[in-house]
Amino acid sequence: MNEDVPPDTPLTPGLVHRLWLAGALPPGRYAEALDMARNDAAWTVWGRRLVLALAVGQMLAGVVFFFAYNWADLPGLVKIALVLGLVVACALASRLRLPALAQGALLFAAALLVGVVWAVFGQHYQTGADFWGLFALWAALILPWTLTANSPLLWVLWLVVTETGLGLFMDTQPAADRLPEITFAALPALALLAFEARPERIPRWFGLTALAAVLAVMVTLSVIDLVGDRAGLSIPWAGTVGLLMVLALTVLRFWKQRRDLGALSLAVGAACVVVVAVIVDVVEFWMLSAFLIAALFAAAVSGLNACRVRS
Repeated sequence: MNEDVPPDTPLTPGLVHRLWLAGALPPGRYAEALDMARNDAAWTVWGRRLVLALAVGQMLAGVVFFFAYNWADLPGLVKIALVLGLVVACALASRLRLPALAQGALLFAAALLVGVVWAVFGQHYQTGADFWGLFALWAALILPWTLTANSPLLWVLWLVVTETGLGLFMDTQPAADRLPEITFAALPALALLAFEARPERIPRWFGLTALAAVLAVMVTLSVIDLVGDRAGLSIPWAGTVGLLMVLALTVLRFWKQRRDLGALSLAVGAACVVVVAVIVDVVEFWMLSAFLIAALFAAAVSGLNACRVRS
């Protein structure tokens, strides 16, 4: 990656991160450069994004509470028409000449309201469809927006909806018995690979979210392997082996090749959760368990602090 930055380019956190990825900024100067970039203008942008996120959340919460309070008094077609009208309005408004952040927020609201439409539709008409099918249809309907909008937030929503549908499918359908539980980590792993392929184009928080999702699946399966009923798993020990592989790759990538204390913290936290589960299950004396857990977290924090200092 060649970072030819014009001399008059303003210093922003995004530019600092791109220079760091390109190797043009020493790791030891990364935090100092971020402090220089986070001036009043940067905090203003951050504040605007926070206010916009709160506004979208309040709007969506208002829609939900409106239906919850007036549910019994509204005819079924009115309920569907109101929510569908909001979906269309948000989708059309996202095509206006607005700032990119506002366009993304409106499209995210429209995609989220699609799920509300299906919930109202299923409640009124009592179609008898399985819940997993509704989530699958929701994911299919918002996929074109997700592919064309180039919004990491929409991808997170799509992944959450898809993973929820997959979980309901595996929980209710006999045909899902042939699917291993580690399948839950497939989509977040693909999202993480996409981030690693284009880290300069995708926000860092998206990669950390994908890594956290992969680790959450692996930690859950690993805890079941070590202290739970592993006989109920399709492939026993797959979660433990997968967790060890993910931890090794995380250290290799985010310590040896590219320093990222956030990713390392997630990996250390995941390992600590598994070790704590084993300690609680094996050690019978609670005082000894508490001492070992405290020592474990003290060692983890000390290790991460040493990594920060060395960076």
